[in-house]
Amino acid sequence: MPVFKFLTNFIKKIGEWFTSLTKGAEKVWDNTEPEIKDALLKASGIVDVINKYVSKPPEFILEMILAKFPDLPVEKIQEIVNEVAKDLNLANTAIQPDILVTLDNIKVYLAAHTGSKWARLSENIANGIALFLAPAGTPWNKIGTIMWWVYQTFIKKAA
Repeated sequence: MPVFKFLTNFIKKIGEWFTSLTKGAEKVWDNTEPEIKDALLKASGIVDVINKYVSKPPEFILEMILAKFPDLPVEKIQEIVNEVAKDLNLANTAIQPDILVTLDNIKVYLAAHTGSKWARLSENIANGIALFLAPAGTPWNKIGTIMWWVYQTFIKKAA
């Protein structure tokens, strides 16, 4: 019986900790500047589209990104995917390859990973995109602190 009580208390404490963490992320979100919120939502959404349609051709992925974010011109998406490719060492930084080639390279790279490695890569890519889209001087930790919560709250639940 003491083991059962220990496990029950342990699980309860984990739930309390998770609730506390979520409430903390909500507070951070509530006090985040609108430009940074927009960057977080777009970054998480772009990575979600790539992951969701990883088996589709890059033309389709680009169409889905443009449909989800009509305020992002193709040129800005080109800049974003170039940054991602640079961060992942998928492209020579002196060359600006075609957006479809770059998207294809990114999706192939992501598709080659699974489980926690895929999740970590996806979050790192989203963090990098958000930092790229956020106002200059935005600290990395302001993005990374709530990216997981943003994805869980706004992107995953909407799907």
